[in-house]
Parts: sequence; structure tokens; C-alpha cells
Amino acid sequence: MRATRPQNLRVMSGMFVFLLWAAQIGWCQQSPAAQSQDKQPPGPAAVSGNEKEKSSLPEEFVYSENPTTPSLEGSTLELADPLIGETDQTAQFTREFMQVQWRPEDPIDLYVIKPVGVKNPPVVLYLYSYPSDATIFRNDNFCRRLTERGFAAIGFVSALNGQRYHDVPLKQWFVSQLPTALSYSAHDVQMILNYLTSRHDLDMDRVGMFADGSGATIAILAASVDDRIKALDLLDPWGDWPDWMAKSTIVPEKERADYLQPAFLQRLE
Repeated sequence: MRATRPQNLRVMSGMFVFLLWAAQIGWCQQSPAAQSQDKQPPGPAAVSGNEKEKSSLPEEFVYSENPTTPSLEGSTLELADPLIGETDQTAQFTREFMQVQWRPEDPIDLYVIKPVGVKNPPVVLYLYSYPSDATIFRNDNFCRRLTERGFAAIGFVSALNGQRYHDVPLKQWFVSQLPTALSYSAHDVQMILNYLTSRHDLDMDRVGMFADGSGATIAILAASVDDRIKALDLLDPWGDWPDWMAKSTIVPEKERADYLQPAFLQRLE
């Protein structure tokens, strides 16, 4: 599925890179709902106490967020000062790892990977499906492929996924909280674009997004309300919710009936 806007940005080779990576390592993460009940959800990304304190929002910040729309309208999200982790320099690219935050108790690991020798490169955001994490962006070969045509690559994960799954009851997971996970993640895309714009070292007039599965659904939602996203390159977006809930192998059989209830499906609509 592909959706474009006028004056679209050609998102080069993203699909091939994704398929190559998926074929090499696969996805074997088990859904939290199917895990043993004696396991605890993973905690936030490892940072020292001082670093975590620095990354938190100011005390006077008043948080509110509207989960009923992908738009930021009705939300009061503000970008805290990013917590810079490390910067790697190679002959082909630079890779910055940081945490960004605009929601209490939900710092987001963010990778900004730029090609060497390209001033203000155009931008491609990468968002993979649940379940996944962002560790692939630590792979030098992968980053070299993403940036070899002069694009900057931005990597992160959606809500309740990877390093962002923590501090919630184990029975709550990505699909059980799907309406909120999708809308909050669409908000995250827009807030990440706000942060990237504030850097002044990227071409924010040429922004595309490559995504698959749940990430593709989030990309569609974000692009529908933010015209900074000029092109989408999508693989198997989740949707057609009654059919998806009835057939998806991600949904545990013992929970499937709950997600086919009209009230839950109406929230997704």
C-alpha cells in the first residue's frame, strides 16, 4: 500500500532494507499477554539515576493528551530537553542516540542517522510493527544502507513496544490498548518532527516515512493530520478491524472475543 502527496519525496530502498533485515533476524518476540504471568514487563531504557532525572519533564508541566484523535489538538505535549546518549562517527554516517520525552514516565529512545558529506539531508522516519525494538539501528551495516543515497534515517518504536513497554499491568499490552497506542504513537510522530525541525540540520521540507504493520497504520494516521509528511512507503498496514481481530495470529485466542466486542471496535473506528 502506498500513499503520496504532491511534490512527494521518493523514499529509496526502504522496503528492500526492511525485507533483508527481517529475513536475516526475524521477529520472535512473544506478546506480553501470552507470556508467563510470573514475568514482569521490561523496564525503561537503562539510564543512571541522574540521567533519568535530567530527562524528566519540568515540575510545572501540566500533561494532558487527547487519545480520541491522531491530531495534537486538545493535547498539551511539550518537548523536554533531549537526553543525549552517544554519537558514533563512521566514514559513511553519523549516528546519534538520545532519549526524547513529552509524556510523563515515557521517554523514547530515538536514533538520528545522517549521511556524511550531505548538508541538510532529506528525512525518512522508520517505524516497524509490533512487536519490535529499535536495536536494529545500532547495526552499522543497516545504517549504512539507510543513508547511502543521501537520506537521514530516524528510528524509534511505538507506544507499549520495545523499551516503551513498562510500568503497566502485564495484562495490558499493545493490542489490548490498541486505540490509545495508535493515537499516542501518531502524536509521537508529530512531536518527533517538531524536535527534528528544531535541530536546523535536516531538510524538513522533504520528509517521508517507511513503516510496516502497526507502524504503517500509525504512519497513515500521522500523515492524515500532519502535511510535513510528504510520502508514505507502507507494508501490510493493520486495519479492517473486525477481520484483522478475527484472523490475526498476534491476538491470543483466549483474548480474541474481547477485541471483537462492538465497544472495543468502535473505539478503534
